[in-house]
Amino acid sequence: MKRPDPLDELALLVRSNHGLVVLDTPEEERAESLLRHLADRLGVPYFSWTRSRGLVRADLDNPAYNTQNPAAALTHVQHAAFPAVYHFRGLGDFLDDPTTGAALADAIGPYEGNDGLVVLTGTGVRLPDRVQRRAATVRLAPPGDEDYHDLLGRILRDLRQRTDVAVEMEPEDLRRLYANLQGLTLMEAEKVLTKAIVEDGKLRPADIRTVLEHKRQVVEREGLLEYYPAEEAMANIADLASLKEWLGKRRSIITEPDRAHEFGLEFPRGVLLVGIPGSGKADCTDAVCPPQVL
Repeated sequence: MKRPDPLDELALLVRSNHGLVVLDTPEEERAESLLRHLADRLGVPYFSWTRSRGLVRADLDNPAYNTQNPAAALTHVQHAAFPAVYHFRGLGDFLDDPTTGAALADAIGPYEGNDGLVVLTGTGVRLPDRVQRRAATVRLAPPGDEDYHDLLGRILRDLRQRTDVAVEMEPEDLRRLYANLQGLTLMEAEKVLTKAIVEDGKLRPADIRTVLEHKRQVVEREGLLEYYPAEEAMANIADLASLKEWLGKRRSIITEPDRAHEFGLEFPRGVLLVGIPGSGKADCTDAVCPPQVL
């Protein structure tokens, strides 16, 4: 099933007279790109706010005067009152302050009915009660294969402007690469892919292991989880020929669920393996669906 387009969802909220949206995501750069596209679609300017810089219009270099203070920035937005997309990064850290909460409530009023929108991004943003009922929350889904594909294309274009880059991956290798990037933000994925390519000027199937190693480091960064990459492969399992054949025929349902859905094929609910101890049931399970995080 195709994922809902967050750009369409945000545009619908604007048309529905919402003046305030919380975009729940840890990926601030990805959120900014999305909101810039929203402003382009609406035909309005894009402004961004951070505590260090203040409120800055995208096509200008200098921030609006004295808008580093959150309440002052919101007051500026209120009095501007012309349609625009106002993106506040990190404002959730200041909403416990009654003055800032009141300023937010006042700021969104002029935009509940025009093509403007105030957007707060971050995770765990808690709105004051007085604005909670007037806000909508949009959760930005983690990146998918299409996002990683677009990212890789951009990385290759940028690198090829400076040096020769060879891609030695077949379509199946790329599907494996995107599958193993799952769980990484686009920024994390960009770093690991760029590093893998720059090391030898190539993107090869062996670089998938580099991705797995990077993911292990990300998972274990906080010291709460351990990451165990898959060690088993179907080629290492003796016999079970009928099962391997059955799985091979259904591989595309797993690797290309959207395409399978177009043909009316449903995602498998599971397989029950029954046999005597030592027949390879556990190894086969690990090869097909490895437990990666424990």
